[in-house]
Amino acid sequence: MLKYMRTHATSWIIKVGLSFIIVVFALYFGFGRIRGRREGTVAKVNGQFITVKDFNQSYQNLLALYRSRYKNQLSHEMIRNLGLKQQALNELINNILLYQEGIRMNFRVSPEELRETIHSSPLFQVDGKFNKGMYLRLLRLNRMEPGDFEQMQEQRLLIDKVRNVILENTGVVSEEEAREAYVIENERVNLEFIRVGTESFLEKSKPTSTEVDEYFSSHRESFRIPEKVNLQYLVFHPKDFRDKVDISQEEIETYYETNIDDFVVQKEVKARHILIGVSPDADPEKIEEARKRAEEVLAKAKKGEDFASLAEKYSEGPTAKKGGDLGYFPRGRMVREFEDAAFSSAPGEISPLVRTRFGFHIIKVEDVREERTRGLDEVRTSIESTLRDQKARDLAERNVEEALYTLYKGGEMKVVAEEHHVSVKETGFFSRGEKINEIPSTDEMTSIVFSLKAGEISPVIEISKDFYIFQLVEKRQPRLPELEEVRDKVEKELKEKKAREQGQSAAEELLAELKGGKPMKEAASEKGFKVEETGLFKKGTNYIPEMGFSEGTVDVIASLSAKNPYADRPIKIGKDWVLLRFKELQRPDLEKYESEERETWERQFRLIKAEEGYRRWLGALRERSKIEIIRSVQEL
Repeated sequence: MLKYMRTHATSWIIKVGLSFIIVVFALYFGFGRIRGRREGTVAKVNGQFITVKDFNQSYQNLLALYRSRYKNQLSHEMIRNLGLKQQALNELINNILLYQEGIRMNFRVSPEELRETIHSSPLFQVDGKFNKGMYLRLLRLNRMEPGDFEQMQEQRLLIDKVRNVILENTGVVSEEEAREAYVIENERVNLEFIRVGTESFLEKSKPTSTEVDEYFSSHRESFRIPEKVNLQYLVFHPKDFRDKVDISQEEIETYYETNIDDFVVQKEVKARHILIGVSPDADPEKIEEARKRAEEVLAKAKKGEDFASLAEKYSEGPTAKKGGDLGYFPRGRMVREFEDAAFSSAPGEISPLVRTRFGFHIIKVEDVREERTRGLDEVRTSIESTLRDQKARDLAERNVEEALYTLYKGGEMKVVAEEHHVSVKETGFFSRGEKINEIPSTDEMTSIVFSLKAGEISPVIEISKDFYIFQLVEKRQPRLPELEEVRDKVEKELKEKKAREQGQSAAEELLAELKGGKPMKEAASEKGFKVEETGLFKKGTNYIPEMGFSEGTVDVIASLSAKNPYADRPIKIGKDWVLLRFKELQRPDLEKYESEERETWERQFRLIKAEEGYRRWLGALRERSKIEIIRSVQEL
């Protein structure tokens, strides 16, 4: 249990919440009905097939979830590192097992439960009541039939019943266990470290021709040239259809009346503030010192001294140079404590001290704009643009569907392109994951085009709001390369491998000197390295400040103490090797825990333990089930 806690200490509650969100999100699209054939099959779970369609739906929804969370930060590399394809398949397998287990346990979902679940969803409500028209419209927009959706909801509810039974029986926590977990979660450690970079060994690591030959011979499979395809395609850009649609004044007025809530301008406050910064984790003495400084500045402001001048002189926030000016802002822009104080103040009023995670604030409200609804004339141009975009998209979609229909009937790509005033383009050969000129590749597109046969036409694929139709020109099968085709890549990989090995040897020699009693700074200086410091950070994490992330680091850090200051081995972080030395340990305030935090922590920790128990139970269920993986997710 404690090893689990050390491994997962950081942001436990967030991680638990995310795991359940992912489960529900994947479930929303279900896993299909039991099928009796293997065609287009990814896996089989106790006789039930998971089809490529099931997998693609689950994967695309998982992608959408991560995109909503990470926005533009979610790169192809990050997707691979997170293993989202494997996550999607695992969730489908787990959901089928849970559903099967629910049937075995004689759990049932009544028609009343199903109806109540659907009717209570805000997605399908108008003015707080279920609206059948809204329900059917949203399903149509997602290309779903009511029967399929209701079957998926029935699956979800049954699985939830199984999961809740397991969670309720595994979330038992003693006071002592909770206290020990609290200490592990909140202990902070400060480390000294020496970074042995591998870059400095690259020049000494140039491989010989013989080494290259031998390395390639023993690792030839890892240099396999992947499957590649060459496509020709048509693309329909909705923006090219904007000038081909008309927007009437009646349509603009109807849109305005239908979407009137979108034109409500929230109440806004214009304010200045003075921040006396202090961390929420700071010592009580530092917090009290910051409070006193803030009170002194507040007294000056209350006496009538110019607020902007006081902000320039005393504020420690980023707006200090602007006299603390924050401009106008609505609710939701600032942290809650700050905005509650600002929105409850009248123009000209100076607030009492406001404590947030940033420190102590003094706020002066200068103006208030009350909530209002923008008139039609104010938004007419933007509405017209929105409607034009919608109609242009609809027209582009009709055109691409007509083109696809003609192609499916045997029409030639070039002739169809001329009829629709678009050009036939060609990608050139590319492999999975490789960038394609002019096309922002997606996993859905890759999965579809690599499943085509020569001459076969794809369905319409929407990519970045544009519509594509692809035709496979040629496919090259994966093959093992000759050395000359990949020599540069082999040499680079071997050179980096040798540099890592030399770096590791140097780090191990340096660690032996340190354990032998040599002062850290002296040993580092002799080798051309320097001693750095992390500063205090929470122990239960695989991320070390000033260094980075390394799997398994949490156990190494847990082993360090004043009596055992050095780790048993160098740890690898990125391309470098790092030597760690214990410097300082800061324990949490257990009196504060008992008086203020125990009840909340125990409730949260019960959730953590329940989740751990649920995962153990699910792992055991998987162990005794017959799970057959028919296609690797990397092929999809």
